[in-house]
Amino acid sequence: MLNLITGQKAKFTDVGITQQFTLVVELMTNSAVIDVACFGLDSQQKLASDDYMTFYNQPKTPCGAVSWQATNHQQRFDIDLNKLPNTIDYLVLTATIDGQATMRELGASSVTLEQAGQTLATYNFDGSGFDSERAIMLLQVYRKNEVWRINAIGQGFSGGLSALVTHFGGEVADDN
Repeated sequence: MLNLITGQKAKFTDVGITQQFTLVVELMTNSAVIDVACFGLDSQQKLASDDYMTFYNQPKTPCGAVSWQATNHQQRFDIDLNKLPNTIDYLVLTATIDGQATMRELGASSVTLEQAGQTLATYNFDGSGFDSERAIMLLQVYRKNEVWRINAIGQGFSGGLSALVTHFGGEVADDN
């Protein structure tokens, strides 16, 4: 099993990951509500379309390649890269806090890559690497030279979900 650290990258072929797997996110927090989403990005790392932002309010991509579900303290993304359109080169897992809490308050948390019930890679983190950030890019699955890879990002954003959506080239709807 691969234990990823922030900034570490690995080829799927080196870890034994195939085209179908699940990303399991466990976030430990006292009271903050944290939403996890998976952004499907093009080769320029921009949101391919709003249909490729998978989360509680849109639990499946149109092609069926990414689906979301939540159970207790886990949020799960079932991924089938075979179904993903060729226009999607990156899947970025993100976490955002609803409200004024910050990621600094996170306890021991993790993203686990599972395949056929077996854990192949884990990225452990907590709030000690953050200050006032209300959003984090956790993990990235990406295609480079036709080989799928994984990258433990762990990068925070102070502006929350709207900052992430804007970073990925999407538009944030006004609440008015």
